[in-house]
Amino acid sequence: MSATAPNLARQINRAEVVDRNFSDFVRHYAGPRASRPPSANETLDRDSRLTRGDFEALFESQLISRHLDLMARVLRVRNKVYYTIGSSGHEGNAMLARAARHSDPAFLHYRSGGFMAERFRKLPGMDPIYDSALSFAASRED
Repeated sequence: MSATAPNLARQINRAEVVDRNFSDFVRHYAGPRASRPPSANETLDRDSRLTRGDFEALFESQLISRHLDLMARVLRVRNKVYYTIGSSGHEGNAMLARAARHSDPAFLHYRSGGFMAERFRKLPGMDPIYDSALSFAASRED
């Protein structure tokens, strides 16, 4: 391969590929259906202590993390931010934040967006989207 040949990996927007695959999977999912959807306070499984509401909150934290990553990429392409490293693929860290107290020490990795979004739920008035957006556009004047 010549040095002037374009790098195929740089021509593919992997975030778009993952987003499209996830959307297609959800759109076409035909798994088992409950006879009656559980209420927000009911567990989804008799062996779990997590309720439907808990699972929805965890999923939302994961979506927040993924969408912040996508937005950071858009801002980077527009040269509005300097550098981005996303959390995509590490959204499951939200479960660790759910299990921990907000006061527990956490030595976070840069891919801990799901953890951060879920942990913010434990303190009133916190907004992980707003705070992350500020960090994307931080300047020395801030």
